[in-house]
Amino acid sequence: MVIFEYSEHSNVKSKLYELSDQENVHLSQNLDKLKPKGIVGGDLKWRSGLEYRKTNKEVDLLLTWIESLVPYVAHGLSRRGCEPSSDIKYLDDAFKQNPIEFGGGDEFGFDPFGFTLYECWFVYYRKETELVPHDHFPYPITFVYYINCPEGSAPLILNGEEHTMKEGQLVFFNGHDEHAVPTSEVDGRAVMTGCIAYDRARE
Repeated sequence: MVIFEYSEHSNVKSKLYELSDQENVHLSQNLDKLKPKGIVGGDLKWRSGLEYRKTNKEVDLLLTWIESLVPYVAHGLSRRGCEPSSDIKYLDDAFKQNPIEFGGGDEFGFDPFGFTLYECWFVYYRKETELVPHDHFPYPITFVYYINCPEGSAPLILNGEEHTMKEGQLVFFNGHDEHAVPTSEVDGRAVMTGCIAYDRARE
């Protein structure tokens, strides 16, 4: 688990919250048929964050920032929870020097720049809704960005541990980690969630 704080949150919150509320209409219509009170995800037509990027500068700004962090995050997660390196030149030079002997999986053994933001979507929590325990395998990395966290917002449960998150925070974790959100006592908890895929290695 790696957490960052977005310095531009105040500049993007209003538009992101508006979009998350709009998406909630579609989520509610579909989720009520699947599981009353339970947000379960899984329908690709809900995963519209990348489409919004084409028409909303706030979404594009946020996703561009998230993408810039992925090499650091991949490095940190590969070291079994160690803090990621904050030096992009270190990551780039180290991989170029000897990507095979330098790695093996623990440090690298992969291209930290070979990840792509594959999909993302908004989730708006109404009062008395919850997110059932689930994971995002086979994606290697999942993220959650906290758009709005009114007082009384439900925490993130990650691998059985409770984490109280704040607006403007971005959390990355392994895609296979089980996570959930207990029943919300308030309206308005809003997040953007996404999955990162490993799809290439540099020549």
